[in-house]
Amino acid sequence: MLGTLLVAAVAIGIVLWVRPGAGLAVLIAVTLLWPEYVRVPMGIAQMSAPRFVAIALVLRHASRWGKLRQHPVDWLVLAGYLLSVLSVIAEGASTRLITSTIGRFLDTVLIYAAARLCLATYEDVKAMRWPLVITSFGIALMSCAEAVSKEWIFKEFYFSAGNADVTIGEGRGGVGQTRWGMLRAQLATLHPIYFGVAMTVVMGFTLALRRSLPSWAWLATVLAAAAGVFFSLSSGPWTAALILLLLLPFARLTWLIKPSLGLFALLCAALEVLSNRHFYYLICYIGLSGETAWYRVRLLEVAAHYLPEYWLFGYGDKSWEYWGLAIDGRYFIDCVNNYIFIAAMYGVATMGCYLLAKIIVLWSIAKGWKKLDRERRWVVFSLAASVMAIALAECSVSIFGPALILNAVLLGATVSATRWWVTVPVPAPARRGPLASLQATGFAGQRGSGPRRRFEGRTLEGNA
Repeated sequence: MLGTLLVAAVAIGIVLWVRPGAGLAVLIAVTLLWPEYVRVPMGIAQMSAPRFVAIALVLRHASRWGKLRQHPVDWLVLAGYLLSVLSVIAEGASTRLITSTIGRFLDTVLIYAAARLCLATYEDVKAMRWPLVITSFGIALMSCAEAVSKEWIFKEFYFSAGNADVTIGEGRGGVGQTRWGMLRAQLATLHPIYFGVAMTVVMGFTLALRRSLPSWAWLATVLAAAAGVFFSLSSGPWTAALILLLLLPFARLTWLIKPSLGLFALLCAALEVLSNRHFYYLICYIGLSGETAWYRVRLLEVAAHYLPEYWLFGYGDKSWEYWGLAIDGRYFIDCVNNYIFIAAMYGVATMGCYLLAKIIVLWSIAKGWKKLDRERRWVVFSLAASVMAIALAECSVSIFGPALILNAVLLGATVSATRWWVTVPVPAPARRGPLASLQATGFAGQRGSGPRRRFEGRTLEGNA
């Protein structure tokens, strides 16, 4: 706990001194480089280092809120949180679950607000560059060392938090597992998947810095962030990073987006008609593990089967372990789908707010795309592609801890980016009238210029 207070104090001192964008990058660094689960009890609240820093950022830049244009996603984020609290109370959940659900405000709504305030303008993104460069390289080196040496860097914190003892190479569920002769890196998180998803978000932010860094530094930073994703050795984060990279060419080829979506829908329909399985079983053949991919597909079908049981308020803290029997005969449930997890815990309405927020922010960017200049377009598209990549990856992972926090940071940053086009000057309309037509033909320029000059030249030469 003393370490958390010390890290938080140093980080707060930095964010109070630097520009807003740099302060947000410091929040990202603290989330990844210090265990979020090592908390300081303050009344009913359990304060982590990111929570302390987020409060400092909101208080420091609260005056910016009046300059921000409100967005529908702001209300959806708040509504989703309030619905989750209402659901656990209505379902008669335990005091512990109600308290932890209320505390999620600090990891979702508060973090989202901090990101909105810190990236209110396009110039704020440029201020993120050097803290993100340092964080990306530090994470790359640490994750590589942890994977290759097969030694947990934050082992003492992990076990002191009450987690079960794990023998490296014999771990189950991802923690302590080895793949390809390397340990699945997780650093300060509780699971390699959470670490990989968080680093995918960082990768998205580093991609957005293309015009804020020298080309070599930008490319090296992106590769460093990608190394963090790689050493998690998790198919979910790998898929998210791959989707992110595949989406980037569309920043210059926006006219191909609609045809590509139509082609994808046509392909899914063809697979549904021609195959003896549903089209979504295709993921069983492209994942790192066909067995775990099959489990994810069965989870979708079982969730749809039990929908009448949880659609209104969710299960709360009631057991739904019996889903495992319907999936593959196991006696527990591993909910590797964030949307199903939210719906099962808090009801379909809460999940709907969460999903709708991501859809609306992407729709807002599409509507204002033509009003953005070329420099802003790359940054906005990188953030939007990151939102889409994480949203698709959530179909195969549930996110907690640093992944949950950075997911809120990404959403808040992208929502702020949808308002940057307001500050872009609109070109003045073309002049009309007799003078404009003369300028178009060249007769209204300097004396002796344009077509008239060429005509005179030919005349003199002919007379000579």
